[in-house]
This record gives sequence, structure tokens and C-alpha cells, in this order.
Amino acid sequence: MTKYIFSINDLILSKNAQFFKIKKPLSRNKIKNLFRSISSIKDGVFLINKIKSEVVVDNGNLTYSLVSFKVLEEPSFLQGTSISESKYAYLMILEVQDFLIISKKNVDAIESELERFIEYFEFDKFSNFNGRLNPEYEKISMRNMSLSDSVIRNRTVEAKNLSGILSPNTTGRSIPGTFRVKTGNDIFTLTPNTSRIGYKDKKVDFFNFCSWAIATVNELSNTASLSSKLMAGFSSPITLSELLAKKVKPKAIFIDLSELDDMVRGTSHTFTLTKNVPHGTVTLSSVELDKFFNGFKSSYFLDGETLTNLRFKFKCRLRFNTKVVTIVSKYLDGIMISENGSQLMSLSKYINKFKPFTITFDSPQYCYHGRSCFEDKTMLNNLNIFLSVFDDSFDFSTIRSEKEKDDKQSYPENIKRFPVRSLFRRVENIYSNKDAIVICDDMNDEWADHIVLDITTGNPSIKFIHSKYIKKESYGASKFHEVISQALKNIGRLHSPKELYLDKYDNEWSSKYLQTQISRVRPIDTSRNDIELALDKINESPKTSRELILAAPFLRKEMLIDEVEIIKRNQSAKPYTVQLIWLINTFLSACVEYGVKPSILCKK
Repeated sequence: MTKYIFSINDLILSKNAQFFKIKKPLSRNKIKNLFRSISSIKDGVFLINKIKSEVVVDNGNLTYSLVSFKVLEEPSFLQGTSISESKYAYLMILEVQDFLIISKKNVDAIESELERFIEYFEFDKFSNFNGRLNPEYEKISMRNMSLSDSVIRNRTVEAKNLSGILSPNTTGRSIPGTFRVKTGNDIFTLTPNTSRIGYKDKKVDFFNFCSWAIATVNELSNTASLSSKLMAGFSSPITLSELLAKKVKPKAIFIDLSELDDMVRGTSHTFTLTKNVPHGTVTLSSVELDKFFNGFKSSYFLDGETLTNLRFKFKCRLRFNTKVVTIVSKYLDGIMISENGSQLMSLSKYINKFKPFTITFDSPQYCYHGRSCFEDKTMLNNLNIFLSVFDDSFDFSTIRSEKEKDDKQSYPENIKRFPVRSLFRRVENIYSNKDAIVICDDMNDEWADHIVLDITTGNPSIKFIHSKYIKKESYGASKFHEVISQALKNIGRLHSPKELYLDKYDNEWSSKYLQTQISRVRPIDTSRNDIELALDKINESPKTSRELILAAPFLRKEMLIDEVEIIKRNQSAKPYTVQLIWLINTFLSACVEYGVKPSILCKK
């Protein structure tokens, strides 16, 4: 019998592991080859190497396979030296009933090596682990279904118990990622995308770890695919085969390479990127890395077999099967991720291994993220709310441009008002009344095109107005993207302290607009003290209304109503309509989250 440096009796482990369903039994040879593969860079002999050993504990029996070894690596703060430090790695695989459990340290993810043998739990079942024990959700990370550059893509919320605190209005278009949950005295973390369950508890010996693994497997076996009221507020998981049966077509994809960027250019500086050239490979320069990673900070539109955004385009195909989506691209195949001069994998393999991408479709309520598909079931019910924010009560028929400048894009020096046929003038006329203060904040560090402070009623209000004029009627998301981006970028400014507004008055608003006689503040006799008084009343009143208004007379409400009716009948909508709905829903969700009333001025 081989004598190893340590035994299972020496182990002390955290209650943290990945849980999978076994699709096909693992043979001894498969495990042996897997252990050989992950230990190819080991220094010295195996510390332990056990394959398919049996163990019996209080609540059952299982089979375990365990390997551990030492590796020598150059410290992360050095490069190109002969200095190395010792690290110790282990991988343990437990087989319990029809389940497989993975516990490891200093070993890369092995799921792709086992993809023929394991399958992930259904998202709704895994996320409802211990759901029968009245769980309290303390912390949830979530991802926005929108691919817009103008939204917060990821966020984390935390409270003693988020149930009843987290509004469904802010979660309906969100995909939950990681949960920290409390049931009784137990606190644990669930990460459905990686099938990981981790308990906040002291470390235990090998046998207690096995008992915990068996208990967890038994709980997973009995977990119903029913969500709590809190979880029901999020986008609902559906299978990829169900989604494909609906004949939807992919339209856009966001590939999140921020984690890889951090490992290449961040503090850890673990990896380098290389590309193939005729006579070998070269490392990407800092300029090339900037261009490369910036290209993946925006979503790509799928045009046939080409992914395109404003910064970049490349050939790429999405391959769908009944379980997962795979990205196929010669361009991504040609970029290699390397560590200490050794190539680890191609970028396409990295993307397909970790699935850091989100796909949206020509039906706006569906989304694919990680390894799961999601449906925003509230979207169809909320389409009437979507339409209600469009205000077609104002006449924009005489408007010819946004600011009505001359052919040289300038104004006469003596001009005192924006031209009558400009959108800016129309907006100022709409919101001017006896005592309301209308401020033109256009140009420089603008928060909005216009800011309106109104304390003329018992319900004070502050309005940010963003204007966009396009000569021809348009429903393309790209036309609307600019104005929504600007609006969402500054939505938090509606809650800015008085001092920041007064600074803007001192530095900008007290001056004329550009090289003209146009007063930025109306009425023109409005003083700094008047603005301060208005802001005080707005900030002090519990009845204050904060509003975010988009003036977009290139949209016609009647046309939008027709398109919404098509979607309600579950018919295929025009691609630009889907994108527009995604974009405006993003705008509405952000307004709800910030406690801001949204409004869009449009044509009848």
C-alpha cells in the first residue's frame, strides 16, 4: 500500500462545495486522467492520491476521490525571475447517490472536463434550497437584463431580510446571481450559475464534511421548484429548449470580460493575452489591450454571423443546443490566455467555460445569461404602464430642430431667446409659469438640457428635461440611446444637495448662453437667492415630486400603441421596436428605483 504524506484524518475543510447531478457515471480511468491533468505542474510526489474509495458516516455512505500536490509559482508581484513560492492544491470529488460534489483549492475549474458526466441543477430549484425553512434573504447580487451602456449592469443589495423591502418593480428585469440566506441559525451562500453552496460555519473534519454533503444532497433532492415571494419578483427561469420552441431569434449579446481584464491588467496581473502571428505568437501591447477590452464594454448586435458595436466587429456564430449556448469564433480562437509564458486556453474556450455573457432576443421579455434562460413575465402586463409615460398632449408640429441654429451652427450675438421653432424654446414655453424657475443647463458639465424648479403649488417639484430632435419620425433604439444615456447618467443629480446647484449657478447659470444674450435662467430677474429658496422648499417638503422628462417629438404614440398590441398578441415585433422597448423599460426601472417620476413627450 502506498504511503502518503497525509491522510483523510488530517483534513479540515470549509462547508463549501459545488453540487451537480450525475448524468453519466465517472470511471476510475476518467478520474485518474483528470487528476493527472490538473497535477501536471506538480512539484514532487502526490501528498495523497485516492480514487474511488468508500467511506461510511452517520447519515449514509459515499465514494470519494482525493488528490493533493505542491506547485511552485513565481510570486504575483514578480516577473521573469527564478524566485518561486510553494502552494498546495487539492481536489476532492464525492459521489453520493446520483450526485457529484466538488471541493478544491488552487485548482482551476474542472466543469468543462466533466461536462459529459454532470449537469447543473435547474435554476429555480437550486435557488430555492432550504426554501421550506422560511429563509431570510440577507444579500442578493443581481444582473440587469438590459444590455444598454447607460444602466447599472450589476448591483448588490443587503438588509437583515430583503423580503418586503426589495420592490418587484426593481427586480422584474433583474437576474439574481448570488444569495446569502439565513434559515434558523444557519447562514449560507447560493451561487446557482456555478452550482456552489457555502455555509458560514467553522471548518470541519473530513467525516463531518461528508455528513454535511450527504445532508445537502438530501435537501436538494427534496427541494421543490417553488420560489419565495421575493424570488418570484425576479425574472423567471425557463429552459433553453422551451425558449427555442418559441422561435425567438438572438439579437444582441454582452460578453463581460471585466474579470479577465482585472487578471490581465489589474492588481493581480496573473494572465497575459497573446495572439497568433505567421511566425509564432506575440503578447498584446498596452494599446492593443485598451482597444480589445474597450471593445467588450458595450453590447454587440448580431448581424448574421457578425457581432458589431460602435467600437469593433468580428465574425462570430452562436451555437444553440437544448442546454447551453456556445460561442464559435475564429477571431476569439486566435487570442490565447497565458500564465507565466504557458498558454492556458483560447479566449473562446474561456468564454464557453465560464459563460460570462448575456443574450437578448427579438421578443423583449426573454434573456439568456450564464447557463440559464429567463423570462420577464411582468413585461407584457406592464406594457400599458410603458405606454402611460408617453405624453402626446403638446403640439410639436412647428418644431424644425433642437436649437434652430443657422447654417454655421451659431446664433446672432444679440439673440435673447432660443428661436420660436426650436425644441429648446418649446420646452421653455411648456414649463414656464408665473413663478417656476426654468434653467438651461445645456453645454459644459450638463446635468440636463433644462432644469425646472417649481414651488408654486403645495407639491413642489424639480424636473430634469433632456431633449432630442430628429427630423424624420424614428423608432430605432440608436436614435433614442443618446438621450436616455444622458438622462440615466445624471438621474442621481435629482437628489443632489443644494450647494451643488448653487455652484452651478455661480459658475454657469449666472452667465449668458454661449456667445449670445440668451439668459440661462428664466424669469430673467431670478436671483441666486430665489434659486436657493426654491431648493430649500423642494428639499424640505415631503410632497416634493422629482421628475425625469425626455422631450422626443420624433416618436409618435399612436404608432407605439400599434406595436405594443402586436407584442401583446405574442406576434413577432419589429427588431427596432424590441430594442426601443428594452431601452425605455430600462429608463422606467431606473426611475422607479430612484423614486423619480418618468415622462416622455412625443407626437400624437
